Amino acid sequence: AIAIKNSAKSLVSQAKYDDAIRVYESAYYALRPTGKDRAHSDFKKCLLLQAELFNNLSFCYGNLERYPESIEYAKRVLFVDGENTKALYRLAVGYKNMGNFMAAYDEIKKAKDIFKRQNPEKPLDGKIHELYASLREICKPDLEKRKMEEKAVYSKMLGTSNPSSPTVKNGGSQQEQKSALSYKVVRYGLALGPIIILTVIGYNVVKQRTIRAVK
Repeated sequence: AIAIKNSAKSLVSQAKYDDAIRVYESAYYALRPTGKDRAHSDFKKCLLLQAELFNNLSFCYGNLERYPESIEYAKRVLFVDGENTKALYRLAVGYKNMGNFMAAYDEIKKAKDIFKRQNPEKPLDGKIHELYASLREICKPDLEKRKMEEKAVYSKMLGTSNPSSPTVKNGGSQQEQKSALSYKVVRYGLALGPIIILTVIGYNVVKQRTIRAVK
């Protein structure tokens, strides 16, 4: 499988992507690890080689502008190696070219974060940086909308207003403060009402017993 794979290098360098795809597919069929091979000492190496072949197929299909196939092979890589930045990059490229910009942004952001974590001493890969910057600009309105939706969900979970809201931070308007105060009065009134009623009832019971005892 390795020998077959290496024979495709010259085809890729000549931009003969259709021919390269056939070679990479032949390498995969020569390899084809299955669950029965798990006990083999080279099983892990086979899986990594399979991921490399899928990455190359994703690259070739992407260059042929056959983005659904490119995306599919990138996903197969990530099934084996979930932190493969090349596959994440190609997945993002595929989504972008199909007009799914937010999905593309999510994948390239993952690639950026993983690359920085894996290579803390190195500058961010140029291709990843360029695509990330481009998609962040394209998706800016949608990212703002997503942020607001997340804040709304956060507020509902806590049952409070958004802590970062300027209205809350500054104490709110006079009308809002009055509404909040009225709400508290009603809430505490409802809570204290039963206690007051029980206290009055208890007092009356004790009073009646005391009167009887005196008589």
